[in-house]
This record gives sequence, C-alpha cells and structure tokens, in this order.
Amino acid sequence: MDIAAVDDEKAIREHICGLVEEQQPESRIEAYATGEELLASGKRFDIVFLDIQMEGMNGIEVARSLREKQNVGTGNGQKILPE
Repeated sequence: MDIAAVDDEKAIREHICGLVEEQQPESRIEAYATGEELLASGKRFDIVFLDIQMEGMNGIEVARSLREKQNVGTGNGQKILPE
C-alpha cells in the first residue's frame, strides 16, 4: 500500500511516518511539507493524510484537486484522511 503524509510541521510528518512504518511495515509512506509538493509529484497513493491548515494550498484544496485529477470517491480512488 502506498501512503502519503502531508503536513507543514516536520514533527507531525515524522510521527505519522513512524506510526505507519510500525503498524504497516509492508506499506510505503512518503512525506510532503506542502500540498503543492504532493501534487507536483504526480504519484498516486492509496491513502493520503492531509493537514487541513497549511500555508499556501490548505488540505481541503489539495483534497479537491486530488479528487478532480484522480477520481477519488468512485470506489477505485485513494482515501483522503484529515489529520
């Protein structure tokens, strides 16, 4: 399973990554400091943890963009979870 954690606070990104690595060692997690970085990566993830209150694009804007680009919510898309 491919997972992304997006948060402008490094400590929170590290915490989420640590939890995922501990609980789901077979999964792959990538951390991003901004929504723009995540979107620029062009990668598709099964689960995306998003910080709702970030500078620049906030988590809600990132989620909307992901849904528009990747058909999230159709049963075949990624899960987006607010932090």
